[in-house]
Amino acid sequence: MGSTTQMVDSLAIYDASMQLPEPNDKEGILAWLGFNEIVSEKVLKEYEDCIKDNDPEGILRPSVIPEETLPRNLKRVFTQFDEEDDEESPGLRPEFALLCGKTPVHASEGMKERWYIKAVGNHVEDLVGMYTAMLGDLWRERAYARTMESEKGTEMKTEKETW
Repeated sequence: MGSTTQMVDSLAIYDASMQLPEPNDKEGILAWLGFNEIVSEKVLKEYEDCIKDNDPEGILRPSVIPEETLPRNLKRVFTQFDEEDDEESPGLRPEFALLCGKTPVHASEGMKERWYIKAVGNHVEDLVGMYTAMLGDLWRERAYARTMESEKGTEMKTEKETW
């Protein structure tokens, strides 16, 4: 999502210039969700292990909307990781980590300002969950836009043929 993404009532509006990952592109989905390279590799390995071992812990679940199954399961794998991860590095690329509760704490006079991270784990899970849901919505909007473009092209072709 870029700075030009339109939002209406907190929903992202699909634009043809958006570069969305395809529903089967694991690496693209992980990048779109904001994971850094280290966490992306860890999530992907854990996901592949779950698939290989027939998901003994029951992390993976099918989604009602089939194309949303992969992003939702990648999110589930991510949220299963231990909370022992470094609080300074919540596993997201810097531009996403800034959205996860990293806020300046203004100290009293005589003390310098410092950065404080409040409950990073919860903010990260919320952000990843929000982007997971948004990705499914944007895929549906993209499919609808493509259908409309296709129908428009068919109508134009039909009109030319009738002349």
